[in-house]
Formats: sequence, structure tokens, C-alpha cells
Amino acid sequence: MRDRAVHRSCVVGLALAAVLLVCTQATTQEPGPVLTVIALLEPSLTIELSENVVAFHADRGPGVYDADREVEVQVATNCTAWTVNCSASPLVGAAGEMPASRIFIASQNTIASPDVGAGASYESMGAEKLVASGGPQALALANTLRFRLQTEWTDRPGQYTGTVSFTYLATP
Repeated sequence: MRDRAVHRSCVVGLALAAVLLVCTQATTQEPGPVLTVIALLEPSLTIELSENVVAFHADRGPGVYDADREVEVQVATNCTAWTVNCSASPLVGAAGEMPASRIFIASQNTIASPDVGAGASYESMGAEKLVASGGPQALALANTLRFRLQTEWTDRPGQYTGTVSFTYLATP
């Protein structure tokens, strides 16, 4: 009986020693597989406008009228170089059309030029205009835009609607 008890304690002791041996070997760190991590960042540029609508209240006959508010343009980008441009459509109403060339814009990027009808710092929007340009930044107040409209005797009373569209070119 004593042999059996000794045999059992030896078996339990050997089993315990085997578990301890396995546990101590398992705590050493062995190299395993390696995971490669790739981050693919696409070029990103967003344009935010402080206003969705500007209006001209032409209430004194033909002349030059300021828009009822300025528009702030904010640009956020991760690109190394970028430009934001804008272009105007004609103003169209039931009574006719006013060409985009009679909408004028002034901004920090306005090129000093002779007065073409709306003031020395205003450029006609008959062609695309540069609004802002720069490099990478988290958030930058790119520009404040001011608009004017030149009306003529041939413009009939009524409401006219058009758009100013913003486009960008970015270099990653």
C-alpha cells in the first residue's frame, strides 16, 4: 500500500514537474508571423463657403450694386500645392439674361488693373478667376470674396438667378 502511495506521489510529482516545465518554456517569447501595415492616403481638398446665396438689390436704376454680403472661402487640404478658381454663369430671368461679364469679384488675389466698370479692385467674371492658392495646412481662411453687379437700361425688372461655381486643382 505504501508502494502505491509512493508511486502515486511520484506520478503526481512527475506530472507537476512536466506542467512546470511546459509552463516555463511557454513564457519565453518566440518570433511569429509579421503583419505588414499599409496606409494609403489619397489627396484631399475641401472648400467651404460662409454663404450659400448672395443678392444684389438694384433699386436705383442702372449702375453698380454691391452684393448684400461677403463670402469667406475656407480650404482644408493635405496636398502640397493647390488652387481654387471660380466662374460665374449668366443671370437668367423671365425678362431676359445678364451676362456673367457684368458680375465682378474682388478678393485678396485680385490683380490690380484699371477700372472696368465696377471699381479698380474688381475683376469681371467673364472668365474664370483665381480665388486662393497655397500648400498643405490643416485649415486656412483662404480668402474673402466681394461681388458687384453692373446693370444697364436694357435690363428689364424681375428676378434673375445664376451661379458661381468653385473648382480646384491639387497636386498630391
